[in-house]
Amino acid sequence: EYLFVPSKDSQTGRAKFEEIVDQARRILAQNPGYALYATGHSLGGALSSLFAFEAAASADIPKPVTCVSIASPKVGARSFSRAFKPLERQGKLRHLRVANYQDAVTLAPDMEALSGAYSLLCQDRVFRHVGIELKLYEEDDCRLLYSGKDHGNKVLHVLQKQAMTVASIPSLFMGTDLINNHGCQEYQKRLFRVKEALVTKNLEQLYKDDEICGGIFDKF
Repeated sequence: EYLFVPSKDSQTGRAKFEEIVDQARRILAQNPGYALYATGHSLGGALSSLFAFEAAASADIPKPVTCVSIASPKVGARSFSRAFKPLERQGKLRHLRVANYQDAVTLAPDMEALSGAYSLLCQDRVFRHVGIELKLYEEDDCRLLYSGKDHGNKVLHVLQKQAMTVASIPSLFMGTDLINNHGCQEYQKRLFRVKEALVTKNLEQLYKDDEICGGIFDKF
């Protein structure tokens, strides 16, 4: 709603997305060869994903549009994922989603963990991530994989998510781990630890890597 519905105090009567993308169009027109990037942390990461998706679907924006979201919650349900992936397959949209291991915000809203039956029976309504996930661990380690690619056995995946949620309840109520793992400082620290492993990679290469994205776009 923040991006796509005009606010009551808007002087132009237009939505934020329209105002921002118009400015981007002017800058891009004045600077041939420039590309559009969207980024944000937490809720800003979710908004950047939505913005990049809409911008990538706009005919007059140079492609690809690139989104680097950090610590973002899940943005949409199955219909959003099904609309997002064709833009990636066509090379119009690139999305790197950076998530710290045990950052609870990146699991929300998590109906899979809260209700396995709901998740299995109401797949169209379950929110899910999109884009290539860069998972950052506390050790000097990271993993690159398209979101959801490792969920081959759905029933087993739901049970694992429920177990993870139950195990993390004490730390969530205590609050310390949630704040630390979600904060920009912790993200920066973990990124610097794996900098050497990432510096030679780019998103185009990652999207062409079968180990990361293999089979994801076959049906789109």
